[in-house]
Amino acid sequence: MPRSAAVGLDVGTRGVRIVELAVQRGEVKLANFGAAALPPGATTFGEVQDTGAVTATVSGLLKEMGVKKLDEVWAGVADRRVMVRPISLPRLDQNELYGSLELQVEDQLPVNAEELELDFIPTDPGTGTAQIPGLLVAAPRSTISRMLTALGDAGMQPANIDVNALALLRSMAAVGQVSGAKSEAFVDIGAQLTSVVVHHQGTPRFIRVLPSGGDDITAALQEGLGVEMPEAERIKASGGVPATLPVEGTSTALIDAAVQRFVQQIADTLQYYTGTSGRRLETMWLSGGGSLLAGLTGRLEEQLTVPVHLARPFAALNIDTGAWDPEQFSVIEPTLVTAAGLAVGALQAKGVDL
Repeated sequence: MPRSAAVGLDVGTRGVRIVELAVQRGEVKLANFGAAALPPGATTFGEVQDTGAVTATVSGLLKEMGVKKLDEVWAGVADRRVMVRPISLPRLDQNELYGSLELQVEDQLPVNAEELELDFIPTDPGTGTAQIPGLLVAAPRSTISRMLTALGDAGMQPANIDVNALALLRSMAAVGQVSGAKSEAFVDIGAQLTSVVVHHQGTPRFIRVLPSGGDDITAALQEGLGVEMPEAERIKASGGVPATLPVEGTSTALIDAAVQRFVQQIADTLQYYTGTSGRRLETMWLSGGGSLLAGLTGRLEEQLTVPVHLARPFAALNIDTGAWDPEQFSVIEPTLVTAAGLAVGALQAKGVDL
């Protein structure tokens, strides 16, 4: 991998996704990408359970992609126990602020601060007040430790472990799909978790990790129809969200009810943001495997009354159209948003201006 390249690694419930970005002649291009399925139970709700299975899957995918040298790798976490909440801290020198972060916030956390990795994201770094408003990010050290063990055994030494929600925003900002004058929501739908991030004028203002995703629809089909998970997944993929009122007890009715519950969760989450911030959402971007469910964008537009689009993280990048089938690429692209955002962060850490 050339020095001007970086890798983003997204470990989800169902699989692993890797994106490699490179800079050639001052232009960022998609150099490589890949995805591989994880064995059932290797991760649950964003936390690695079987480090050996994750190691083997990552190692196999790297070999398949031909990635041999890993100079700059960023990985992501989306554990349901990750906490992100608004907070104001004293206006201190940056080193002093981050050095005292644990002491500053220990009385505002439900668990011992020593068990968490902490970060602070200023949302209004102006100099006119004694306090800096921002977002406190707290992730369990056990989650990060297990991830590092699995990746280290695969030959990876990540330079940074980031929150997936922030990678979503970074990915879309890099290709000009973040408006500097709007409030927009990015929603990444996984199998068991859904990451939500809202930005205003390019700065993250609100982050939530919802303990629900595509598996909820699959489970509703399994229970309602009495079928095994593979058959429920097939029915879900082939059916999508019904456009008309479905017949009670059918697979389409079960999908419709499960989707409506899920859509309501997202709507309630975003309405909390708009109600507390006083800002109006103007656009929503969807990503992740769950975003590909037919008809979901329409149902969300109807519920939220804002335009909803599938995220295209490589829209403005140089892509070798002869290397991948365009139709297949358009299907997989929304599932690569998190990995792309992590790779973007790795490039920016190396001083690449995007």
